[in-house]
Amino acid sequence: MKYQTIFPSLKKSLFIFILSFSMLIFTLPASTLAQSNNNVISVTNYYVSPTGNDLNPGTLDQPFATIQKAANVAKEGSTIYIRGGVYNQKVRVAHSGTSGAPITFQNYQDEKVILDGSKVKLEDDGLFTIEDKNYIQVKGLEFRNLKSTKVNETPIGIYITGTGSYIDIRNNYIHHIEANVKDGNAHGIAVYGTSSSAQNNLNHIVIDNNEVANLKLGLSEAIAVNGNIDSFEVTNNKVHDNNNIGIVLIGHEGVSPVAALDQARNGVVRNNIVHHNSSINNTSYNEYSADGIYVDGGKEIIIEQNQSYENDLGIEVASEHAGKSASQITVRDNTISNNIMSGIAIGGYDSQQGYAENNTITNNVIYKNDTKDQESGQIELNYDTRNNVITNNHIYASNSRIFISNNFNKNTGN
Repeated sequence: MKYQTIFPSLKKSLFIFILSFSMLIFTLPASTLAQSNNNVISVTNYYVSPTGNDLNPGTLDQPFATIQKAANVAKEGSTIYIRGGVYNQKVRVAHSGTSGAPITFQNYQDEKVILDGSKVKLEDDGLFTIEDKNYIQVKGLEFRNLKSTKVNETPIGIYITGTGSYIDIRNNYIHHIEANVKDGNAHGIAVYGTSSSAQNNLNHIVIDNNEVANLKLGLSEAIAVNGNIDSFEVTNNKVHDNNNIGIVLIGHEGVSPVAALDQARNGVVRNNIVHHNSSINNTSYNEYSADGIYVDGGKEIIIEQNQSYENDLGIEVASEHAGKSASQITVRDNTISNNIMSGIAIGGYDSQQGYAENNTITNNVIYKNDTKDQESGQIELNYDTRNNVITNNHIYASNSRIFISNNFNKNTGN
C-alpha cells in the first residue's frame, strides 16, 4: 500500500518536470539555442547618437556618442546603427567581420547621418578608414567638408588601404572634399592596395550606388582604385561636378612594392553616370584633361553600360608610365557624348607615356564629342597603341567632322 501511494505521486512530479523543461526549450531565443548547440557567438548591435554618451551601453535607448566607440566594441555580425545628425569626427574600423557576419556601419532607418571634416585633424587617413580589414559594409552615410591647405595633406572621404576582402561601400553621398592648394591631392573614395602578396591583397571590393560630387581634387580623382587590387566592382554611382577625373583604375605607381602586382585588375565598371568633370579651373592643370572614366595602367577590366557626358574626355585607356601598359580592357555598350575632347581616347597622351595593348572597344554609342573643336574627334588614337580592336561602334561626329583621329605614328596591329 505504501508503494502504491508514493509511486503515482513520483510519476506525476516527473511528468510535470519534463513538461516544464520542454516548454522552456521551445521558448528560448534562437540565438541562445544556437550558442548551446553550435557554439555560435550571439550578435550585438550598437547605436550611436549625437546626444549619446560613450559611457552608455550603446543600446537604442542609451546610445554611444561617437561612431569610433561603436567601431571599437563591434564584433563579427554587428551592425552599428547611427542616428541622424552631424558628427565632427573620423572613424577607423577596428575589427573585421566574417563570411555571413560582416560588420556594418549604416544610418538608422532613413535618418540623415553626416560625418563632417571641418573640425577634424588631417592625418594619413580619411574621414572613414578601413585598413587591413575583411567583411566590412558602409551604407547610407554622408561625408563632407574635409579640406587641405598644404601639399602634404590628402583629404579623403572613404579610404580603403592595405589588404582586405569583401568590403562594400554603398549608398553614400560624398561631397566637398577639397585640396585647396596647387598640386595637392584629394579623393572622394580611395582604394589603395599596398600589399606585396598575390594572395593577401585587396579583393572583392564593391563601390555601388554612391554619389560623389563637388570635389576639388588637385592632381587626384573622385573614385580611385590603385595598386594590388584583384577583383572589384564600381557600379551604379553618380560622379559629377568634380575638378578632375571621375573614376580611375590605376597601375604602375609603386603603391604595391611588387611591380607585377601593382595594377588594379579583374574589375568591372558598370552603369555609372559620370558628367561635368573638368580640370579647366583646377589650378594644378588649368586645361581640359579630366576623363569621366580613366584606365591608367590597369588591366583585365570591363567598362560597360556607363554614361559619360560633358566631361573633358569621355573614357580613356592609357598608361602614364613609360614602358608600362594598360591591357585587356574591354570598353563596351557605353554612351559617350558631348565631351569637350574625344569620346574615347586610347594610348599615351604624349611620347613620354606608356602604351595601350590588346584592348577592345565595341558596341559603344559615341556622339557629338570634341565640342570645342580640339581635333581629337570621337575616337582618338594616341601614342603607342598595340593590337587593339575597335569594332561595331555607333559614331556621330560633331562640328569638327572628325570620326577617328591619329596624331602619332607609333601604332601597331590595330
